[in-house]
Amino acid sequence: MNYYVSEVQYDVGVQRTAGTKARNDVEAILNDLGYHKVLIEKKIKKSELRFKSISYHLSCYQEWKQALDKLNLKSGDNLLVQFPAVNHTLFLSSLFRSYIRKGICITVLIHDMEMLRTAARTDVSAIKKMRIHLEEKRVLMTVNKVIVHNCSMAQKLIEMGIDKQKLINLEIFDYLLGNNSSSFKNESATSKSPIIIAGALRRHKVGYVYSLPENVKFNLYGVGYENEPKDHITYFGSFPADDLPYELFGSFGLVWDGESAETCSGAFGEYLRINNPHKTSLYLASGIPVVIWEKAALAEFVTTHKCGITVGSLQELGERLNTINEEEYRKIKEHTLQIAQRLRSGYYTKKAVEQTISSQR
Repeated sequence: MNYYVSEVQYDVGVQRTAGTKARNDVEAILNDLGYHKVLIEKKIKKSELRFKSISYHLSCYQEWKQALDKLNLKSGDNLLVQFPAVNHTLFLSSLFRSYIRKGICITVLIHDMEMLRTAARTDVSAIKKMRIHLEEKRVLMTVNKVIVHNCSMAQKLIEMGIDKQKLINLEIFDYLLGNNSSSFKNESATSKSPIIIAGALRRHKVGYVYSLPENVKFNLYGVGYENEPKDHITYFGSFPADDLPYELFGSFGLVWDGESAETCSGAFGEYLRINNPHKTSLYLASGIPVVIWEKAALAEFVTTHKCGITVGSLQELGERLNTINEEEYRKIKEHTLQIAQRLRSGYYTKKAVEQTISSQR
């Protein structure tokens, strides 16, 4: 039997699911593959808030154990867990180990690696960094299979001591689109249309947004934008994840992060070297080619599949865009639409998950 974990938290009476678009899409794809859902719910007490108390970790462990024990897992069964766990606990690796000893295969699908992102920030305490590192590395060392974002992330894990044989390359996150009857506004875009920036726009995470080159027009979508729109910047506000693909308009979607427009810098910028940003999938699934930092891990995917362009600095973006004529842009769009069909159907997740099963036979 094949199972996957679905997590829910109740934070002082308010429900909070793992409910990001990426996690929800993985669950939908696993349902299509015939996986059975295992619900793990955690009600957080006020004394456990901010996850500092040992009682939080112990109670999370109990929630996990009770949910998994009900399954009566047998040798040969498969369990997929999205990582990092929402209901995280220092004792999760110990629980996994006990099931692996019984012949159950446990796979984690990585969404983020906080020990390489959050723990790299200077404003995070040493104690929190240590806790994140212990939790995450122990789990990755313990489980049977790890679905990683890309080859760069795989190499990073190998350097940390994770067995190369257990790593499976996702390549890129899928982005499912429902049966929305709306048309894509972007269908009429040309190579001269503005560049799209979608996602969180808060200054502490994407400082580069506040020093964009003035020789390129930008359309911004997301929460937290702090500046007044300028002549070369139009801010459209934020939209629900399922509606956003139909609202975006522009020639390319920008995949950039960090403090500077000169290069991707800081903890968030450096993280692009190993991370698959979900906004890349948003753009491509919407039929929008991407502009991506040339040192980002996903730059190789974009180059190989000819679904966008790479740049070293946003200061060179205007000049780079001027070299692309309408015929070249049309070809880039054609390649992008081919990738879009795959992303909308869950192609990459299905391929990686099926690989975890076939590698055990």
